[in-house]
Amino acid sequence: MIATQTGAIPSRGPGCGADADPCYDAEVYADHYRVRPGGVELLWTLTDFERNCPFDLYAGFVPDSLTITDLDGDGIAESTLLYKLACRSDVSPARLKLILHEGKTKYAIRGTTRTYGVGGEKTVDPALDRVAPFQRFARERWNRFVDETEFQQF
Repeated sequence: MIATQTGAIPSRGPGCGADADPCYDAEVYADHYRVRPGGVELLWTLTDFERNCPFDLYAGFVPDSLTITDLDGDGIAESTLLYKLACRSDVSPARLKLILHEGKTKYAIRGTTRTYGVGGEKTVDPALDRVAPFQRFARERWNRFVDETEFQQF
């Protein structure tokens, strides 16, 4: 697995630039490969971003959130990671996403971080609730990382 983030990049979006305050973009990317005797296969790709941000910007992976497991014991590894996206000028929550893949099948929890008792909302993919070991693991991971105690920015 390769997971990268760009940091702040000058934005070319509307309302940014020459006659306005500068704005920035930030992006996250992840690619998961499987190496076999016959070659390398790309299992999945993730791309996400925050655009046209004139405030405190962040788009990055949550430290220590990447896991490789075989929760259902079927010999197919699952990969799980969490990342945050934020453009804010205060201590409001960031968007938080948990992505779990088994092979090419994707499951997700999307919501916000919780800070100073605000935020922490989440939406769970219905497909995730149909796979008990994935659902339990994903909810535990979400609960471990939902509290934002440090505000990251570029």
